[in-house]
Amino acid sequence: MTRTVAIRSAAVFFGSLVFSRAALAGSFSVPWYTIDGGGGTSTGIVYSVSGTIGQPDAGTLSGSTFTIKGGFWPGTSTPTAPRCSPADIAYDDGAPLPPIGPAGGVNNGVTEGDYNLFFATFFDAGAACDIANDDGTPLPPFGTLATNNGVTEGDYNLFFAIFFDGCSF
Repeated sequence: MTRTVAIRSAAVFFGSLVFSRAALAGSFSVPWYTIDGGGGTSTGIVYSVSGTIGQPDAGTLSGSTFTIKGGFWPGTSTPTAPRCSPADIAYDDGAPLPPIGPAGGVNNGVTEGDYNLFFATFFDAGAACDIANDDGTPLPPFGTLATNNGVTEGDYNLFFAIFFDGCSF
């Protein structure tokens, strides 16, 4: 009986040392550091690519209730569709072009579909109508980004300044 009590006492003693050491640790730490350089976004007329250069820490790091996933960006993409001008916002049937609407439709440039979509959504500040900066200059990929507070008079002015000029592929 005495030997069993001694073994239990020793187990409790060593167990309490292990648990008290873990309780004292209690703070978060990152055991190594890296600088993964570079990256950004490149935008062209039709496509846009974002990325980060050099990510040697690929893998999942976890502990307690936290998880960090390091490494290259997952292979997701936002569908796009060719556009011939900022006024080219819809397929010929009036459905919005990606990324506002789904990919897959007939787009012959600026048509009645663009006109219909613009008026159907302009007064509700629909995202498809946001084609210009507040001063009426085109947003990328047709211009440069400046002050843009969403759908404004600038969008209306740009749409009609270029709609009647048309464009096609």
